[in-house]
Amino acid sequence: MPDHNFKCEHAPQPDEGNKLTVGMADIKIAAAPKVLQTTLGSCIAICAYSRAAKTGGMLHFMMPGVLASLERQGLKEAKYAVTGIPKLFNLLMARGIRPEELEVKLFGGGRILKNVSRDIGTENCAAAELLLAGRGLTILPGRTGGEKGLRLEFELESGIVKCRAIDEKITEDY
Repeated sequence: MPDHNFKCEHAPQPDEGNKLTVGMADIKIAAAPKVLQTTLGSCIAICAYSRAAKTGGMLHFMMPGVLASLERQGLKEAKYAVTGIPKLFNLLMARGIRPEELEVKLFGGGRILKNVSRDIGTENCAAAELLLAGRGLTILPGRTGGEKGLRLEFELESGIVKCRAIDEKITEDY
């Protein structure tokens, strides 16, 4: 039997101290001094932050939408933009945060698999932008596209997202 327990050297480490890992098809909400971390390829991370509450959330979604026929099968809401984005904002509102006080940034959506004809990263970016614009939210600068995966650390004390491309040493602040 082949071993399917692959490990990625670039994957975030398990939760430790103030750092919480947001996995694929996952949402986490936390307050300062916590740091939300993830690693992205074609997936998108939406980072939403309330400066007043020093609270934020991160959604790590994999695909733009889900077929209606599959929706009833109990699929994970955070896997898809169309279901994950409303869930992210509902969780933040449950903490008393109003949508108009949120700063929103997008990351990921790279074209990592070059031998695949479908550009899922670009589709993910377009879906996120469309769904966020439909909520009347302003998207602040982030980092999307490209051909490398990204490593993120979303600092809830400041709202800064530290972003580093895989295999690069330079970290940029957003």
